[in-house]
Amino acid sequence: MLVADGEFLGASPLSGGPSAKELSAYPLNDFGNALRFIRNVGGQVDQDGEVSDLSAATVLYVRNHGWVGFNGQHWDLKAGEGLARKWAAKVARGMHDQAKILSDEAIEKKLAKKEIDAPYDFAESCGNSGRMDAMLKVAKTYLEVELESFDLDPFALNVKNGTLFFRRVRDDKGKVVRAEVTFKDRHDPADRLTRMADVSYDKTAQAPTFHAVLATWQPQEALRRYLQVLTGYGATGDTTEQAFIIFQGKGRDGKSTFMNMLRKLFGSYAATADVKTFLETGMKGGGDASPDLARLAGDTRLVSTAEPPKNAKLSDDRIKSFTGGGNITARHLREGIFEFEPVGKVFMECNARPQPQGSDEGIWRRLKLLLWENQIQKGTEDKELPRKLAAEWPGILNWIVEGVQRWMVEGLQDPPRVLEAIDEYRKGASPFAEWVSDYLVLDKGASTPASELYASYKTFITDRDEKPMSQTAFGRALADLQVIRGGRDGVGRVLRSGGRLKTEAERAADVVDTQDGDAGGQQYPPSGGFDLPPDDEED
Repeated sequence: MLVADGEFLGASPLSGGPSAKELSAYPLNDFGNALRFIRNVGGQVDQDGEVSDLSAATVLYVRNHGWVGFNGQHWDLKAGEGLARKWAAKVARGMHDQAKILSDEAIEKKLAKKEIDAPYDFAESCGNSGRMDAMLKVAKTYLEVELESFDLDPFALNVKNGTLFFRRVRDDKGKVVRAEVTFKDRHDPADRLTRMADVSYDKTAQAPTFHAVLATWQPQEALRRYLQVLTGYGATGDTTEQAFIIFQGKGRDGKSTFMNMLRKLFGSYAATADVKTFLETGMKGGGDASPDLARLAGDTRLVSTAEPPKNAKLSDDRIKSFTGGGNITARHLREGIFEFEPVGKVFMECNARPQPQGSDEGIWRRLKLLLWENQIQKGTEDKELPRKLAAEWPGILNWIVEGVQRWMVEGLQDPPRVLEAIDEYRKGASPFAEWVSDYLVLDKGASTPASELYASYKTFITDRDEKPMSQTAFGRALADLQVIRGGRDGVGRVLRSGGRLKTEAERAADVVDTQDGDAGGQQYPPSGGFDLPPDDEED
């Protein structure tokens, strides 16, 4: 860190500051002061007075944003303006030392008094606001970069004592065989990282309390490993899994303690979003301000929400766009619309599951439902647990690092219990989808009377005291599954080809599979397969 005359100036340039002798060679004008500024903040200037390298610069100008500064651990996108002006003031103060050098040289050359005094006159003027504004105006043209030049590496994780870098290692056939992690034990402005986790890396650190309580929260080893991989994936800036993560429990189950810990440990990589951002009630028009969405721009990797209200409905479109790997639009209050590509993984805690609007594969393949089923007995909670876990953050970071490595090799593979939970979630969200799962077999070679299919569906729905869709709407829903009209049978009944009703034996086998803990069920159809059409009049 650099402090001059009691002022914090951010990070010292890695190569050390320039000498007064070097700086005195630059012209006594605004351009010369701009070069002095660039050298003071770590930029390199060649013998021809051209800016040659900005990799070590600790102050930059971002187009359409403003000044940004490196604070010794990461780039600060908010404090740059003040930091740039403090550096400009330092340049102005340093001019007096350079003036003495130039004046002494003029005396040695026996120049006129005007030439001897000129450096001091210029040095005195450098403290004027006009001179400093001009210095910054010229300097920014040489220090200008794009905002997109920051946070380019999704597999870099900045921590308090350095930066972790993750890389996949592939065999000669291109298969990922392992993931390696390297640690740079210093913070380098050239890495252009704007965020930092609030934890130090120590590869020898342990977390016995965390692992003990984790086994209480999630007794199944497969689910603990899944949680580790989810968290590791969440620590990266990668979005290829397109996952929207839901933690469901009844309370006193550890999910809130776990998420509170992650939010704090992740530091500025984490953000808390209004739960309405991902609900139908929170959707706004294209021109409306969306500050809660806008604040998730940049390298925000962990996005947590509060519990949604009972009977809340998810915004399928928002979830798809936020997890889709493309740009979305947002707008801060009293500012213009801008685009950004989200990298955050949303972790939503809930007691009652929010319901998706549609039933298509596009939304359901994104939802990852992890149940927190093991409730802690009331009155036995350890109120000191958050403090104990905070003391183990370096060890917990090692658990997260291992999760990153596992994810990079294995990907995000849903274990059977998660598949079971998602299957139940999906069927409960759509009675038609539940009927399809329980009663229908998608078989290209099969043909079934349409009336038999509808009778089965209608009985299933009315037994639930719900209103069935019309036969026309039912037919359209089947067509979305590629169960289509295919002529008539020998007695004139309309047939549907591509599907048949399950036999009693098949339905009994499904029950056995469910009791054995197998996720069971059939594969859900491609996108659109469970979209319910408008309820038209019957044919």
